[in-house]
Amino acid sequence: MLVTSFALGAGNIGFAAGIFASNVGDLSLYAATGTGTVAAAAAFGIGMSVATFLKKDSQN
Repeated sequence: MLVTSFALGAGNIGFAAGIFASNVGDLSLYAATGTGTVAAAAAFGIGMSVATFLKKDSQN
């Protein structure tokens, strides 16, 4: 359940980042999609790293 929540949140962050990059950076659809994908992957990775750290910390 936690992984699904992180994935959905990362998707929302990536979508927002793609829209922001398209408007502010005057990027093409392809470039904005790439920006959103990278932002979503980074957000998911950071979220999973935090979750792993918290799980390891709570077991001690």
